[in-house]
Amino acid sequence: MLRELLRRVSYVIIPSDHEPTTRVATLDTVDLIAPTGVPYRVLLNNLDPSRGVGHVKKAREWLDKKELPYFRTLVRRYVAWPTSLDEGRTITQWRGKNSANARQDISAVHTELLLDLAKRRVS
Repeated sequence: MLRELLRRVSYVIIPSDHEPTTRVATLDTVDLIAPTGVPYRVLLNNLDPSRGVGHVKKAREWLDKKELPYFRTLVRRYVAWPTSLDEGRTITQWRGKNSANARQDISAVHTELLLDLAKRRVS
């Protein structure tokens, strides 16, 4: 099913929380996408802000070591995500605790994605 999808897309975002149990899945996904030539980037997603910058630094070092392209922006884990969904609202509509931080993360990912897409069009 993923192979069929890859024939129809022009860009892939691979979410990764950089937990030991999911790193292999990230690499497996890259192994399926890379040979197709479809541009992709890994998005560090669902990272717990309480773990500090060390966790993010280790994740980026791992991605660098594996020579994987990734977004500099990351999406932090906040209770805002599931709470907004429970209330039937997108994170951009929800106004509870940490909603501004969650919206900021998504906005920064969008900006970085648009800049990458524009760069690829010019090249």
